[in-house]
Amino acid sequence: MFPAVGYRIEALGRSVVISGDTVATPLVVQAAKGADLLVHEAVNADMMRSAAVALDEAGLPTEAARARGVVAYHADILEVADVAHEAGVRHLVLSHLLPAPPNRIAESIFVEGMNERFDGEITLARDGMEFALDPRRSLGSRDLHRAHKRLDLGEHRTNPRDFRKDRGHDDLQRSFPPHLLGQHRHEAICRSIRL
Repeated sequence: MFPAVGYRIEALGRSVVISGDTVATPLVVQAAKGADLLVHEAVNADMMRSAAVALDEAGLPTEAARARGVVAYHADILEVADVAHEAGVRHLVLSHLLPAPPNRIAESIFVEGMNERFDGEITLARDGMEFALDPRRSLGSRDLHRAHKRLDLGEHRTNPRDFRKDRGHDDLQRSFPPHLLGQHRHEAICRSIRL
């Protein structure tokens, strides 16, 4: 998809990079340098090409063309493995999987060959998955104040006026949605990356 946008989120010495719909690109490698977690969309191009042939044989040329077209604007799994390896990523999470593997056997076939190019952890994302990264530094009250002022992750936006220095940790937790904060409250710096 054009234009594609990705994000690098850094907090407490940890970093997460999220790609948008994109082909493999040096921009993702650059943005993901040393990241703890890279969430990257992925297509198994061989599977999609096989599906296109089967659709052609079934007399469904429009669907076959669509299957072939998907490969042109998504990153193949082996290319994603190369991106993660080159960037020095610790953990690679594949999202927006095409074709979507329906079971564990299909999942193992989907990622075939990736571990020959990337020796870090590989996870196929599922709806509702959560990943926890322990902070590399401790939190102070200033961090909590800055966290409230700077956290902007998607649709939820916090209002800095809701935070007062005299409010405790529990009040801060109530003012942030728990699914955005996880276990650690911290300053999050989010940069968008035009791919």
